[in-house]
Amino acid sequence: MTAPLNAPYGGTLVQRIVPRASIRTEGVPTLAVSDVVESDLFNLATGAFSPLDGFMNAKTLASVCASSRLADGGLPWTIPIVFDISEEQKRAFGKAPLALLKSATTGKVVGTIAPEEIYPHDKDRRILATFGTRDESHPGVKLVLGMGPHLLAGKVSVFEDALSADPLAYPAGVRARLTEMGLARVAGFQTRNVVHRAHEHQQRVALDVCGGLLVHPVVGWKKVGDFKPEAVRAGYEAFIKAFFPSDRVLLAFLNVAMRYAGPKEAAFHAIVRKNYGCSHFIVGRDHAGVGGFYGTYAAHEIFDTLPELGIEILRLREPFFCVKCEGIATDRSCGHAQSDREYISGTKVRGILVGGEDPGHHIFRTEVLRSLDQLKKDGLFYE
Repeated sequence: MTAPLNAPYGGTLVQRIVPRASIRTEGVPTLAVSDVVESDLFNLATGAFSPLDGFMNAKTLASVCASSRLADGGLPWTIPIVFDISEEQKRAFGKAPLALLKSATTGKVVGTIAPEEIYPHDKDRRILATFGTRDESHPGVKLVLGMGPHLLAGKVSVFEDALSADPLAYPAGVRARLTEMGLARVAGFQTRNVVHRAHEHQQRVALDVCGGLLVHPVVGWKKVGDFKPEAVRAGYEAFIKAFFPSDRVLLAFLNVAMRYAGPKEAAFHAIVRKNYGCSHFIVGRDHAGVGGFYGTYAAHEIFDTLPELGIEILRLREPFFCVKCEGIATDRSCGHAQSDREYISGTKVRGILVGGEDPGHHIFRTEVLRSLDQLKKDGLFYE
């Protein structure tokens, strides 16, 4: 008998999904949400952010900022999950006991919030606690600075008919599929990029350790210069079909906004993958980092301070191609000089896919490059 999957964070998978007909909408105010808040709304309601069941109140946000824990000495939590609103929205909302939430992308009402409080958005405190910098060139800092001056806290619900028809879009569906596959030890792999040989190396290591792999790319809000979701999807579908065992590897997509918060986002990503059933989580070089703001392996070190997460971290070194080893290696498995090593950086990947550089077999699989050819006319990256 197969062992059960790793338990959700906090023990129970939150489910805040309701029939549309169960909510009386007459006279209920409507609030439009940003794409970032919208994706957080769905992740709260479907359990990806368990044990949270709504947007954080002032007490919880203060605790997360001060100690990376939920309120009253609760579980570790490193990223604020908040709903920003404008001054106009605050006035229009008033003291209503319920608000309908309208999608930024479709214009349709997708869920509700039962307000607990409206409080000032202390952006400076949030920014410094989350990103460790106030530098406005940091995309996460820039994102927060553009948000509203108030925060609305409260439990949320999402309407059943607003959910994706793909069961793998949400934790319950992924957990069910992993169980059907007979997997219990599963490593989660977070990425926002098209698959290349260095990432392939890390995934193969994880498969050898765990026997199961959830490839889980982010398809939510990302900064200019990052890959579009269509490119990430096409590359991974082609790669997994060609090279990985179908009974041990599951590809699903996570609609969550990138924060680029480095170590704190690495911990957050691990928590989310625990909710999806993962027993292990891969953390490599500069996980969720950007622009040199964080140390090369700072995302490894943060887990020394978070022993209670309930998911094992695979702290993997940065892979590179060694011309003398004639393959992918790391500084722990290769004894050759730096001059023999070719690192697979984001700049190099972009140069290959946009600038016409020769990729060589050691950077990209041919199957992946072919999958991207028809997408190049519309652009592979956010501009």
